[in-house]
Amino acid sequence: MFGKLNHIGIFVKEMQPAIDFYTNVLGGKLLFSLYNEGDGEKISMVRMGDYCVELIEPPEGAEDAPKAAQETRNHFAIEVEDIKAAVSHVQKQGCVLEKEGVYAVPHFGDEETNLLVAFFHGPNGERIEFFQYV
Repeated sequence: MFGKLNHIGIFVKEMQPAIDFYTNVLGGKLLFSLYNEGDGEKISMVRMGDYCVELIEPPEGAEDAPKAAQETRNHFAIEVEDIKAAVSHVQKQGCVLEKEGVYAVPHFGDEETNLLVAFFHGPNGERIEFFQYV
């Protein structure tokens, strides 16, 4: 039911220094950068071997947000073949989805890449994303 680790999402203060670090220092490859109009975030995806690091920069002015609120954007993502079955499984184990539930993310990185995603938290508060290519 659960596939490979696909990416780890990390909240960053400034996008370009983060891209420089993950590409120049750690040898990753920048796959794409985009602006998410819905929440004002800048997102860049950097390939690191068999997984990616998703860099997330908050909208301008958010640097005054409490650190705990910023850290809730950090997460790791598990690729699933059937998001409804995966979500049902974790819900039966007592996990509660974040308020958005399962939702569509069209054109993630390019016109052909469309996703279904859902977020929930592990037993220690760690944020976990399920995603399915559609």
